Amino acid sequence: MDLVKWNDAKMSIGIDFIDDEHKQLLNIINDLATSIHNKCQRDDIIAILDRLIDYSTYHFSTEEKYFDKFNYENSVAHKEQHQIFLDKFQKIKSEINLEDDLCSVILSEEVFLYLIKWLLHHIAGSDKSYVKLFKENGLT
Repeated sequence: MDLVKWNDAKMSIGIDFIDDEHKQLLNIINDLATSIHNKCQRDDIIAILDRLIDYSTYHFSTEEKYFDKFNYENSVAHKEQHQIFLDKFQKIKSEINLEDDLCSVILSEEVFLYLIKWLLHHIAGSDKSYVKLFKENGLT
């Protein structure tokens, strides 16, 4: 069940490997939606959050490597957004560990809604701001 589908017009930044990574993040978010819909247990939700944190760390490091390489002017602020995201999901994961299964599902719904808003805003806003620089330096 893909609750959120990739939309090239709204989500693509035009750099294929970064778009592919964004699609993978979207797949993980959709896995969370499926888990919530199926009323999965806390351990399932935590496993998905672990995947989200791990893959986000990988993806952010990809972007940040090029921020440094190309001297991206908004690098500090963008990296801070990444760290806030990772910190938030580490905190959420620890809160889910402490809650009963029903609370985990309710909390996971809040997490899912936050993820959708963050991903769409981050890609459409923050990530699109580095596209010109990346393309000028040969990334496609």
